[in-house]
Amino acid sequence: MEERHFRADIDLAETFLSGQTFLWDETEGGFASYLRGGVHVRQTEDGFAVAPCGEADVPFWRNYFDLDSDYPSLLAPVMDEPLALAVRACPGLRLLRQPFFETLCAFISSAHNSIPRISSIMHGLRVLSPAGGFPTPSEVAAAGVEGLQRAGMGFRAERLYKSACMVLEGMDEASFTGLPYEEALQRMLRFPGVGEKVADCVLLFALGYREAFPVDVWMLRAMERLYGITGTPAQVKRASRERFGKEAGLAQLYLFHAVRLGRITQGLTEGACLS
Repeated sequence: MEERHFRADIDLAETFLSGQTFLWDETEGGFASYLRGGVHVRQTEDGFAVAPCGEADVPFWRNYFDLDSDYPSLLAPVMDEPLALAVRACPGLRLLRQPFFETLCAFISSAHNSIPRISSIMHGLRVLSPAGGFPTPSEVAAAGVEGLQRAGMGFRAERLYKSACMVLEGMDEASFTGLPYEEALQRMLRFPGVGEKVADCVLLFALGYREAFPVDVWMLRAMERLYGITGTPAQVKRASRERFGKEAGLAQLYLFHAVRLGRITQGLTEGACLS
């Protein structure tokens, strides 16, 4: 089994456990996923190693782990005290570029669910794939609502079934190519059960719309605590996107992970973080 090493400033645990992906399981010596037919990734001193990984797989993994992006340079124009603390608190965190359909399914499954429960649902869906990987849109549609319920989707089964059918009818990843963010957002909101937060998650974590800024209860608390930004999720999102610009999604990832884990509740200068 061929293993390939990648040099990168990355912490696999920080990245896989940051709430942006539900496809990786921690194992002895690394993390495993059923991506690309089954793969194992382990941390190394100067990056990580993937097995199996042939030469043809390299572009996928470089894109998946966003290895060609220089985060310090991208965030420099909007760096401030709270964001700097979040970045220091989460060393090696990377913004993943994940497969579209898997990500759509995961965040449709996220309604009223914990991260372990979402991961469990995603694993449960594998019974729909004869190959043992994540099911294709065709396999999800073929299962029907009842089959998806048996696989663990519960009340979300109908939403996922209809979404798979929409992907088959042309609402696939390619249909978002070249769309401005606002148009892509409106297109994503056409999927059943997808509100603005879930839409922004898929746009950010699968389709590369780095200006997307998902807002949930953690981000409402974070933006009020760190920046004095309050209001509805839509209002907080708008103000946050104005503050962080085209790299709002990258800033969101650091702030979300650091605040959720309680890593930047201390160390802030009194009043310095307020806008």
